[in-house]
Amino acid sequence: MTRIHLDTNFLIHALQRGSIQDRRLRAWLAADVSVAISAVAWAEFLCGPVEDADRETARHLVGTPVPLDAAAAERAAAMFNATGNGADAL
Repeated sequence: MTRIHLDTNFLIHALQRGSIQDRRLRAWLAADVSVAISAVAWAEFLCGPVEDADRETARHLVGTPVPLDAAAAERAAAMFNATGNGADAL
C-alpha cells in the first residue's frame, strides 16, 4: 500500500473544501492510499490557528503522527532540497 506523508501547508489547504489539495487528498483516499504526518508537521499544524472541527478532521485523516528521528529528518531535508523549495507539492 502506498503511503503519503503530508506536510503542514498541504494539510491546511486540504481542509479548505474544494481546494486543489482537498481534491487531491480525496482522490488518494478513494484510491486507498494511506496518508500520514510527522510529529513535527503535526505540531506545526496545531500551532494554528486551527478550529476544533478541523483538528478532529485532520486527526481522523492522518491518524497518530509518526515520530521523526535524525535519519528521517535528513532524508526529508534531502527530498525537500532536491525538489527546489517544495512549492510543487501544493
